[in-house]
Amino acid sequence: MLKRHGKAFAFKPHEIGCVESSVVTPMIIFTVPHAPWDLRPILMSRALLPKLMELLKEKMRMKILEPSFAPYSSRWFTEPKKNDSLRFIHDMQPVNAVTIRNARVGPIVDEYVEAFVGRAIYSMGDLYSGYDQFQLPEGSRDVTTMKTLLGLVRMCTLPQGATNSVAHMMSRMNKVLRDFIPEKTMPFLDNVPIKGCREEDKDDTMD
Repeated sequence: MLKRHGKAFAFKPHEIGCVESSVVTPMIIFTVPHAPWDLRPILMSRALLPKLMELLKEKMRMKILEPSFAPYSSRWFTEPKKNDSLRFIHDMQPVNAVTIRNARVGPIVDEYVEAFVGRAIYSMGDLYSGYDQFQLPEGSRDVTTMKTLLGLVRMCTLPQGATNSVAHMMSRMNKVLRDFIPEKTMPFLDNVPIKGCREEDKDDTMD
């Protein structure tokens, strides 16, 4: 299966792709009337400068970030991961303050627990940087602009922490995997639990 479908598996950042906008509609950030903000950047340790530069350049190469000329400036910072790399965190609070919340809701945990009751085995798949595989449309990118060492940049993909990102991710994952729901899977954001055989069938001999 790995040999046949190997391109579906990503193990390094440059191997992930982005869902075509013709297949999955990008998330529009609808806002109320507002004035652009210009927030002072968060100071970071100079010792982290090489890692910060590499992180930003990698996100530019992956088209997660792109140059911006918008009149906005949000804050961003990093947190260390267990593997000594840096996690990029974009402060979406000013954007969320002017965003119109959509009517969709996030996943309901109890529904997923109930769906997997009685299974002798199940597997769990996890999208590599799942939010980075869903696009923001051109008209919604300016409000995500931030000041960096490479100048003004803006998000091209779904921002974590945005008001409607969870609901958007949930509905779009359901669309991508709809042919397999609920018989084989029920996606939970960027996690894809896969149903195995039922407890009463676990001793059956398969041909």
